[in-house]
Amino acid sequence: MTFLIESLVACALFTLFVFLMSRNPIKSIFNYPPAIIERCDQLGLVDASNRPAGIVSLLSR
Repeated sequence: MTFLIESLVACALFTLFVFLMSRNPIKSIFNYPPAIIERCDQLGLVDASNRPAGIVSLLSR
């Protein structure tokens, strides 16, 4: 019974996180490899103010 409750809670949390991330998929672009981030930057899809600190150093190479 405990396993069933834990599984349902885990599924509900996962669904919530997926729903929240799908509302603005461009925010999750920084989870992709640097080449994809650079291409999105070239296309103007990525706003410079939303970049995490580690990503700025990758793109400035």
